[in-house]
Amino acid sequence: PPARPATSKERKKMVIFVRYGTTKVAFNAECNCDIFLDALLQRAVRDMEAFARAHDTLEGDAKEALVRGVQKFKGLAVDTADYRLVDLVENTDDVDGGDLKPLGLRDQPKALASSLLTPKKVYVLAKRGETARHDDGSPGDQGGSLVPLTFDLPRSSSSSSSPPPQEQ
Repeated sequence: PPARPATSKERKKMVIFVRYGTTKVAFNAECNCDIFLDALLQRAVRDMEAFARAHDTLEGDAKEALVRGVQKFKGLAVDTADYRLVDLVENTDDVDGGDLKPLGLRDQPKALASSLLTPKKVYVLAKRGETARHDDGSPGDQGGSLVPLTFDLPRSSSSSSSPPPQEQ
């Protein structure tokens, strides 16, 4: 007889790691891409807001790095988060330079995210370039540019800024 697909209780949890802000967080990828990206985006925005509030007393180079990092999240808010605004890119040493290639999760909203990703691999959350909006408020055509939603603070102030990886 043909093998039956595993039920959600039988399926193992596939964990991947996603970098955003100054941290790396573990996420369960056993859901549709739209749900996965939406949860990831909302988590990243909430974490970034909390991080900025907790570090608002920084000065000098650290303050400038924080402001530049927070600017990358401009246009993203928990209440208006839309998975089509982001995608994942491969984690490379040169994630801030060059031509980043999206993995295309946002283009396959009903595909199982775990079928497109590699277990325990590290990916980077990236925002699509500036976008126009349709009349209904949904994201319009976006340029091919991607902005990785990561940044570093100068060493002296970052020792307490990276919480241990957590699982979603």
